[in-house]
Amino acid sequence: MSISFKEQEDATKQFLSLLASHTKMRIDVLLIHHDSLFDRSIGKRLLVGSSVELSKAFRLMKEENLWWKNSVKKENVYIAWSRNQHYNIATVDDIMGEYVERFRSKNHFLLVQTSAKKYQGYFLLDRYVTYETLHKVQKVLCRVYSGDTGALSPVQLKRCAGFENTKYGDGFVVRIVHQGSNIVNVDKVLSLYRKWFEKTRKTVKKRIYKREKKYSLNDEKFKCWKDF
Repeated sequence: MSISFKEQEDATKQFLSLLASHTKMRIDVLLIHHDSLFDRSIGKRLLVGSSVELSKAFRLMKEENLWWKNSVKKENVYIAWSRNQHYNIATVDDIMGEYVERFRSKNHFLLVQTSAKKYQGYFLLDRYVTYETLHKVQKVLCRVYSGDTGALSPVQLKRCAGFENTKYGDGFVVRIVHQGSNIVNVDKVLSLYRKWFEKTRKTVKKRIYKREKKYSLNDEKFKCWKDF
């Protein structure tokens, strides 16, 4: 008896369609086996498709039977923005706690729940930017939302909605939990980048941001968060 993945497929189709309706960016589609989530040296990683149009990504996933591979073979499905293009969507990994509600209240583009406690935020930008500029934008947004500072690359892997995250063994299926319409002003973000990160080395050493330290959203020094 064949296994039906219709509900999961529908979630994936919705996710990819939302992205496709807001960007012309292309994506890479990858598989990472469960074992490689804990030991990268195993190297069980496969590029399924490179520089794929978002409008064609779902069909590729169907042809490759990725939901079955995810469920039976424990292959985790990821997407990543392809290189050599311009970008109008920024992302922040591992948004948690009070920052989840802040994201919702600001009505940003997409919030994807990737595990029981972690979320990935998608921020729609007001214009397309270069690889280098997207890195700066994501560095600021990561600080604002206390995200994972090790996941700032513009081509960072992102879990795809509709597929199980096998890492924690709880059968959690990645899902969209919020869709919004806010558009982020790139110039405002870059002004914060210059303020926070383009300092003398001595100043940076004194004020370096550490992810382990959690700031309250009401802290006076972060009042400039109000726009984001």
